[in-house]
Amino acid sequence: MALPSAEKLAKVAAAWPGPPPLRVETMVDSVADGPGPIEQVVSDMSERAGDEVLFLGRLIKQKGVDDLLRAAALMPRRPRLAIAGDGPERRRLQGLAEGLRLDARFHGFVEGAEKEALYRRAALLCVPSREIGGLSEGAPLVIAEAKRYGLPVVATAVGGIPEMMRDLYPETALVRPGAPMALAQALSQALAQGA
Repeated sequence: MALPSAEKLAKVAAAWPGPPPLRVETMVDSVADGPGPIEQVVSDMSERAGDEVLFLGRLIKQKGVDDLLRAAALMPRRPRLAIAGDGPERRRLQGLAEGLRLDARFHGFVEGAEKEALYRRAALLCVPSREIGGLSEGAPLVIAEAKRYGLPVVATAVGGIPEMMRDLYPETALVRPGAPMALAQALSQALAQGA
């Protein structure tokens, strides 16, 4: 049995060389370590920062964090950025953020209460992923986590993200991957709506 996290990955699993799996069904990851009932989480938003954009994920090229940094630099009103995660791109991304003179804090790997505090404080979550060398996102768990916290999401149309956003955020338009200007416009609009 194969349990890919998005329809796109289900098609890849079904076409994989070798003996076929008996069954292929999509299954989006569940949010196991959430803070409690959604009503409780959404009702307590007193910690929200008006313009803080959160990225939470591994710092690799496919995640598109450099596009987020470039987008923030293009915005008329630059947001604060909370970059949570670690990986081989961290040092380069920190240098880029400094070079662009952004208010960006790199938190490293977070979990538990520290991760929850970032979700509660952020104005929105950004998932700026892109495809590189045929590798892209499945269905990022952070989108489901953001929904649990009542947090708006700005994301790119890559991998399993469109399917997941259609299910969890049907009113939200997706951004073309690798387009910092389009991402800047989407972030500005989302932050203005939340103000």
